[in-house]
Amino acid sequence: IAVTVAVAVAVAANERNAIRAWTAVVFSLFVPGRCIVSNWPRMATRSSVAVSVLFSLTILTLAATVTLWCNFWHPLGLFEVECAIAMAALFTAIYRRRWLVRAGDTIAMQAERNQ
Repeated sequence: IAVTVAVAVAVAANERNAIRAWTAVVFSLFVPGRCIVSNWPRMATRSSVAVSVLFSLTILTLAATVTLWCNFWHPLGLFEVECAIAMAALFTAIYRRRWLVRAGDTIAMQAERNQ
């Protein structure tokens, strides 16, 4: 989430320097894949960084290819859409984790009461 917020702040502040470029590169290489890994519990057993980068490169390459084929190549617009989808997916993952933890605590408390 920190990388996504850094990109949003850099874009909102209309920064035109290396910081904006580096945050965009870090975002592109990590965040889209992390959204998938966070919402896919089976992937938690593998290296989350390596799998996140792999998924990010795959998704962004596919998205760029599809937009080029559709004659709708707009890199900034594509990046903004990716940011919005990534934020929604990350917040979904956070909510699911917290909900599952609370549900697990509730089940554990009920099991203790029944004993």
